[in-house]
Amino acid sequence: MIAGVTHLTMESPLESGIALGAALGFGLDFVDRVELPAAFEAVEDEDHVLPLALLAAPSGIRLEVVDHGRTSGRRGAYEAIFRCPPPAGPPVAGREALREALRSEGSLTDPVCRAVAGPAGAAWFESGSGSGPDAASDTAAGGLAGLLCRVPDVPAEADFWSAFAKARWDSVRPDAAWGTLSSPLFPAACRLLLVPGDGTRPAHAMNDLGFPSIGVASTSIEADCARAVAAGATLRAEAVVTSVGGRPLRMALIETPGGAPVELLSVHRGAAR
Repeated sequence: MIAGVTHLTMESPLESGIALGAALGFGLDFVDRVELPAAFEAVEDEDHVLPLALLAAPSGIRLEVVDHGRTSGRRGAYEAIFRCPPPAGPPVAGREALREALRSEGSLTDPVCRAVAGPAGAAWFESGSGSGPDAASDTAAGGLAGLLCRVPDVPAEADFWSAFAKARWDSVRPDAAWGTLSSPLFPAACRLLLVPGDGTRPAHAMNDLGFPSIGVASTSIEADCARAVAAGATLRAEAVVTSVGGRPLRMALIETPGGAPVELLSVHRGAAR
């Protein structure tokens, strides 16, 4: 069973990623160097060590900063939706349709898009203009309100998330779907907004720019991978065991029908105590 979303991954040098997270309401949980076999992420020819920092906010899912050193050069599968004012800089142009979708969805009252973690790292923020005192209070703590993902077929992707993670949808239309994914990080929940891409299935990688992947907690990785594949996902990497933040974890990797990478995570119960 999928217990819910745990984190969003951000590709960035650790120092600058941690500093950005602090400005957005996140505190540092831990820094680690995670050993990964080459076949898991399929971004290196040999087994490698991935520098990683996990950041947590008072509310919302966590932000995981990773530094692959060498990126794919392509935009990541996800865009972040932060519940705080934006960092300095000009808005990303050409986002009016997405801005209207986010306003309709309700996570942000007055959404504005900024490029963070590099030019390809698009993220959404509460601009503050016209949001009122209640919204200002809601966004004061910062953190992640949710995720935006571009997919070739919005209803098909919504069906997958319903079957795989019991997503609860407020609205599903060909031009947009928005709903909620649960999270094991009580009382966190994660809003999910699906919007159409360019009609093709993108080739995403774990070292894409910006926000390349998300993590979900699994109570049975093999069963959940099989359920994901039955619902239309592709299995990219079977489960491996490694240590993250001093804990032994099992991790597998799938991509959704729309091509977005998702890590399945569970505590490795076979580890010596």
